[in-house]
Amino acid sequence: VAIREMRAESARGARVRGRCVETGGMLLGEIDDACRCIWIDVATGPPPDSRLSAWHFDHGTDGVQDLVDHYRDRSRQVTAFAGLWHTHPDHAARPSPTDTAGMQQLLAPAGLAAPRAIMIILGGRAQAWSAWLHDGRLPDLYVRLVEHDAASSGRPPTVPAEHSREAWPGGFAIHARGGNGRLIPRPWTARARALIRRRRRKQALR
Repeated sequence: VAIREMRAESARGARVRGRCVETGGMLLGEIDDACRCIWIDVATGPPPDSRLSAWHFDHGTDGVQDLVDHYRDRSRQVTAFAGLWHTHPDHAARPSPTDTAGMQQLLAPAGLAAPRAIMIILGGRAQAWSAWLHDGRLPDLYVRLVEHDAASSGRPPTVPAEHSREAWPGGFAIHARGGNGRLIPRPWTARARALIRRRRRKQALR
């Protein structure tokens, strides 16, 4: 299911923002130390306050906690935040210095609550990426369980200036570059919020 969700967001992003623009989101599941297994149940798209460009992907925070709480409650505390995924369209599926530093920045304030997280990067040269977008064939994958490094400063390298000028907001189907223009909520956000509202109404009626 998670792979299908990542592919759907990759294809939608290519149609709406352009093939070269990165996208990504959260991974929700369970890291089980006892059986040395990692289960990924859900892959989301980028929250509305994310910033996406061909140079960089900034994962936002708007609505993230509500979404995590929803899946955690629905799974009886099993499904929780497990990591992040993003794409490198038409490029190698390997982390840049910004990706590596960004993961450490994510883990640094979490302390013992989240000492590690999964990083998944989907990429590949033009032919492999086209097969992923159009045929659903798996692209190149980079998967790593990142441990918090206390010695790391957690400060990412300077993001290219082009990212600030050209970045698209996440979480929306239509917009103008630079964040201006008509904004329409993304389907996954609308569905998730509807589920959360229904759950809260049921709880209030009990």
